[in-house]
Amino acid sequence: MIPPHNTIRIGQLAKRFGVSPESLRVWERQGLIPPAHRTPGGHRRYGAVHIRALRALMSDARALHFEAS
Repeated sequence: MIPPHNTIRIGQLAKRFGVSPESLRVWERQGLIPPAHRTPGGHRRYGAVHIRALRALMSDARALHFEAS
């Protein structure tokens, strides 16, 4: 598991990419981004692998003229 200081919360990740936290949850369920790490309390934590996956996903969406929300 990635140490907590190397991860960010769902709201932080959503804000960074200009999408909603719900979009991230949906994309995770659909397999478009890797599953989030979970804290013992069940909170999602995202690391570098998730940021790379989202950059690729957003780049693909822009190339196809889709709008992520």
